[in-house]
Amino acid sequence: MSKPDNCIAVDGKTFFTYEIKYEMGDGTGFYSDPLAEQAIHSRTFMPLGTVVIQFKDEAKMIKEIKKTKYKFKDGDLSIKTKEKFKDEKIDDKIDKIKKDK
Repeated sequence: MSKPDNCIAVDGKTFFTYEIKYEMGDGTGFYSDPLAEQAIHSRTFMPLGTVVIQFKDEAKMIKEIKKTKYKFKDGDLSIKTKEKFKDEKIDDKIDKIKKDK
């Protein structure tokens, strides 16, 4: 699959997260589910300038989350991710607010 111009491409079978932007394009400081399973043949495209963090290894993604200030909305995370965050003692990275509608 070719990559469209003026975008960031994230290939399948990786763990990735990106900064979520709402309304006027202002960064919220919140990121998408970093441990969501991606289909092996999937590809995601985002606008240039999007903050994207990706690793092929879940342990490397966890290590990156531990050393940074990433925040995740409770409602945006899967149960599996929340359990993994708790096991890894990084559940303080979860903001317990309700998901935006």
